[in-house]
Amino acid sequence: MKLKKIIMGILSAGIIFTASVPFTAYGKTELPDIGDFDIDTINEASYQFTLKSDGTYEISKYIFDSSTTGIFQPSPDLTIPSTYKGKPVTSIGDAAFCTNNADHLTGCITIPDTVTSIGESAFYLCEFTNCVIPSSVTSIGGSAFIDTPWLDNMRAKDPLVIVNNLLIDARTAKGDVIVPNGVTTICGYSFKENGTVTSVTLPDSVKIIGECAFDRCTALTKINIPDGLVQLGDGAFWGCEKLGGTIKIPSGIKTIGALTFANCSDLSGIILPNGITEIGNNAFRFCEKITSLTIPDTVTTIGIGAFSEMRNLKSLILPASVTSVGNYCFEYCYSLNSLTILNPNCSIPDDKTLTYGLTTIYGYSGSTAQAYAEKYGKDFSALDQSQIRLGDVDFSGNISPLDSSITLSAYAMLSTTGISDLNEAQTIAADVDRNGSIDPGDASYILGYYAYLATGGNDSIEKFIG
Repeated sequence: MKLKKIIMGILSAGIIFTASVPFTAYGKTELPDIGDFDIDTINEASYQFTLKSDGTYEISKYIFDSSTTGIFQPSPDLTIPSTYKGKPVTSIGDAAFCTNNADHLTGCITIPDTVTSIGESAFYLCEFTNCVIPSSVTSIGGSAFIDTPWLDNMRAKDPLVIVNNLLIDARTAKGDVIVPNGVTTICGYSFKENGTVTSVTLPDSVKIIGECAFDRCTALTKINIPDGLVQLGDGAFWGCEKLGGTIKIPSGIKTIGALTFANCSDLSGIILPNGITEIGNNAFRFCEKITSLTIPDTVTTIGIGAFSEMRNLKSLILPASVTSVGNYCFEYCYSLNSLTILNPNCSIPDDKTLTYGLTTIYGYSGSTAQAYAEKYGKDFSALDQSQIRLGDVDFSGNISPLDSSITLSAYAMLSTTGISDLNEAQTIAADVDRNGSIDPGDASYILGYYAYLATGGNDSIEKFIG
């Protein structure tokens, strides 16, 4: 069939092929019959599609082989397909267009209104000068448009590049920056390595501060954290060495991620709210001006090096809720005189560099804290066993059915082997009727007291038992 007839047939069907559907899959001497053309098949020559869990598709990679351009030369413009196999395309994946021979795309990129998210570094290093981003896009990953002429053009208009209430770039901003009301997200890497911004005022509308958003903003001295913030990305303030004062973390934040405040050497304080469950690796590393820190009793995990090189931290109490601490957690904390570990079964690394040599460790007799201190020659001071809360056998800070189950299991072991896997402090907590032994009655009392609390009771377990 003649090429002219093929083209006329395509046009009569209302299909116009641009660079988004190039004929690169066919050689110049291997022209297909008109019946062979299928929009999905042609798109597969340009894109790699990934089926998502919600049944929609993501464009995970743009494909272009410049060595086999076929009959039609590629257009400088690109319209990204909105559907694949009858399903909508809802996202553009991380680095999908980055360095994938997309340098011929020098005109306009049009993103369809089916797309809701654009991944990290999605268009990094592309050459397009214009981009149509629909209002449907509510999430843009860090550095999605870095090193593109389009972003350069946007910066020339305003150093705060805002798309759909997402602040995606502020690396050329200077001085005191006021982010306008309505912005909901400070995207990842948006201020990265900006050495000229001195302060940032965020509106109450901001809910998310992305990964490494203010990474190494070395001139930043002041920023407010909105009360409504619900997400604080890893490394958000990493290396903000002049950021001073006390930072209050909002109650909506549940995790302090890795490196979030690392090398914020001028910070004088951090206030952590109840509700936080995890403090990530190196989260406060080298916050050397902080002298005190309160860990909420909702925290369960503390990561590797979380408080290392906090050289003026004088004392720290890890609540009973903390089940594990990571290696090097308190390394080079030269002023840390007192470390209290209230969970007698806390998992502690077998590592002598966990604490500085002169730190006294406080814990319950028979606890993992005592075992660690004795193994590595650390000073240990036993806590008053009378302060143990009866019924809280797992030292979680709350009495629950799990405490009853642990007590019953300990009784079963005692009955068959004569020993249990409870340490001394846990044994005291489990013997709620204080008769000197662990038995099914203790487990029953604990479960009954849990039910009592669940229905609004507020008496102590001692008074409940009578």
